[in-house]
Amino acid sequence: MSQIQENHFQTFCKLSQKVQKIQNQLQTKEVNGETRITLHHELEAIQDQIETLTNSAAQASASFRQFEEMNRQVISLYRVIEERFEEYEISLISKEAFALTKSLENGRLYKVAKQVEELKHNIHFLFQHRRPSMRHRKIVNLAMKLSYEADDVVATMGKSLADHLKFIIKLRTLLNEAIRNANLTIDFEDGELAVELYEIADLFKDRRMGEGRVRLELIRNRLTRAQRRRLDAASDIPREMIQILLEIAAGDPCIEWEERSEGESVIYSLHA
Repeated sequence: MSQIQENHFQTFCKLSQKVQKIQNQLQTKEVNGETRITLHHELEAIQDQIETLTNSAAQASASFRQFEEMNRQVISLYRVIEERFEEYEISLISKEAFALTKSLENGRLYKVAKQVEELKHNIHFLFQHRRPSMRHRKIVNLAMKLSYEADDVVATMGKSLADHLKFIIKLRTLLNEAIRNANLTIDFEDGELAVELYEIADLFKDRRMGEGRVRLELIRNRLTRAQRRRLDAASDIPREMIQILLEIAAGDPCIEWEERSEGESVIYSLHA
């Protein structure tokens, strides 16, 4: 083997390792918007090197079919990246749509406006970067319909919730079916835990301390050690307990707290 061919072979092996690394990433990691851009840049750099090597091999009269094969492999990885990116975004949209139906069903209107905004943002983000495939399009359409229904509820300050609820539940059922038909795996565990925490906070707010503590004990093993320590430190201060529960549920320790009185009742609201 000539020195030129040997150099080509060594470079080919290094590129092959980079391609293999990207393939492994696509099998084990989610592809969000940031990951998608990073992987695109890595593949573009590999393609540039393949082109340089191919031209150099041609000038040296070296036969290197492996370059062509690797280039086809790189092109196929672009398709895989886009498919994984779409799956990530569809999973995110699905989770947000289900969380929105939970908030509407349980009358948690203080969360609905922000959830609608986030849902619409992620749908728009997906369409900005990729037109969803046919198997995912129904999921997106149902999520959009849910956001429109929720908009109407927010616009009427919840007065129309009863009129919309039957249709919202029907949309959720259809969304479940669309997800199953698309063979999409959605992990709702985090969302379910958040709903449970909100319900426990409501119990403390309604001064049903005993029931709230029993419910909290049942889910303690799903909380982190730091979260448990915060709750234990505030166990005798209901107002602080409510605040911490809401912060953990929202996944945001920087949520502001507002309390105001209306007659004898106390209203709690969140501001991001």
